[in-house]
Amino acid sequence: MQTNTQHLKILRRFLQQCRPATTKALGFLDVDADVFECRREAAAAVAALRDSFSDDELQASGLVKFGDDKSIALHAALAGGRRFIVLRDAESGQPFELLTGEGCLARDSLPALEMLRDARTRELLRERNGELLVAFALDDVILLRACGFAATLASGLDKLSPEWLDDFCRAFNIDRESDANETMHDTRGGGEAARPEPTERNDSRAADVANDPNEQRAPQSHAQEVGGASSPSTGTPAPSASTPARETGAKLRLVAWQPTQLSATPPAGFDAVVKHFVGLRDFLGLEIDDLEVISASANAVLGMRFVAGFRHANQFRKALVDALDGYGFLMSYMPDESESPSAPIDYPTALARYYELLAAGPPRDTFAQEELQRARAEVDRRLQEQLIEPIRSAALEEHDLLQRALLMSLAEVNNIFHAQSLSLSEMARRDNSRSTPQSTKELTKTLLALSDRIANMTRAARQFSESRGAIVPLRRAKSPTSQPLRRWG
Repeated sequence: MQTNTQHLKILRRFLQQCRPATTKALGFLDVDADVFECRREAAAAVAALRDSFSDDELQASGLVKFGDDKSIALHAALAGGRRFIVLRDAESGQPFELLTGEGCLARDSLPALEMLRDARTRELLRERNGELLVAFALDDVILLRACGFAATLASGLDKLSPEWLDDFCRAFNIDRESDANETMHDTRGGGEAARPEPTERNDSRAADVANDPNEQRAPQSHAQEVGGASSPSTGTPAPSASTPARETGAKLRLVAWQPTQLSATPPAGFDAVVKHFVGLRDFLGLEIDDLEVISASANAVLGMRFVAGFRHANQFRKALVDALDGYGFLMSYMPDESESPSAPIDYPTALARYYELLAAGPPRDTFAQEELQRARAEVDRRLQEQLIEPIRSAALEEHDLLQRALLMSLAEVNNIFHAQSLSLSEMARRDNSRSTPQSTKELTKTLLALSDRIANMTRAARQFSESRGAIVPLRRAKSPTSQPLRRWG
């Protein structure tokens, strides 16, 4: 069984064959000093490791994989110049884990928890009031860290098991319903939830590892917890040792868009994580009211794209901060596990569902109010994803400046129109009298003017394209619950 000391030696030997990443985030943002890439061919790197360690030791470290033919190869997430993040212990500054695009090397590690032990992450958590962003791609984690945010990878959160819940809840100060806890404990036949047995790698960090200035980046001051408590005991990736023994004060926020791609579209894997956490809430009593989801508006993404064109780091960081501090909603407002998984999720359907809830009258209880809020959040999300964002993307791809400006304006007016339409519906719901309030009349006039403007701008954009002999392809949002309107013009 591999000792903690041996694990450190293997990591340090591998890092000697690596170098700080040479690629900047988005091509102009300096990444932090713990982002590395292997500078040698995979086969040469493995050969150098085998000169000092046995195959069993290397396999236990997670750095290599054995094939069916007994061949040994470098972990695919480390090969080919792929970037990874070196996690360094907050007390000693020694590397204890590598975060790759597939997650941590150790199979029993959870990136969301391992990051809380990392020295650089501790610094960023203090600077951002304990805010830990959860991204769905390693490039996004690297970009967020480059801009001063504590970030981790969502890997493993879609499979968070009961064995991890106590550590997870303790680390992020998340509550669980007592009856759910008691039920789980009773089914295990004891008062404590079962955990994987600790190994020798989970002992306190060995003191006999020689100090190496190149391997120590964290000063001793990093040892304090976020919020002032002392650092968790050092160790490596088994649940009972890798997660903090006390609350860190960190708050999880899921990034429901793609910072590196500069896209407001939810990333792959986002829906699976939300669905799993809703299941943990419904069936294991996990309180998810304090877990926030951040959705970027089309305007915020447009601003980041515009600023990125100038390759100005400080201005881009400011635009990113504005985007992350913008529109957010609680995970508890996401759809319930009981909702049909085959139900269509598009803008017309989401809008129809929201109008049905509005027509039912004022919410009579907390559940109905939360259902209405979830429906409104879904409308906003699908509007940006399926209507506004495609128009903006088409504008950014347009080489003609006049056509680009026209499409940008069309996207903005559409955004305002749909938002005002929802406001009108909500005002009508609140108005119980027969006469229409003056504010409602004015809003109706505004909507009629906006609809005329949208029609004129759409006609102008099409005529402009036809004059150049290139027809802009139409995009229609199809919904099984909404019949298409007859084509005008």
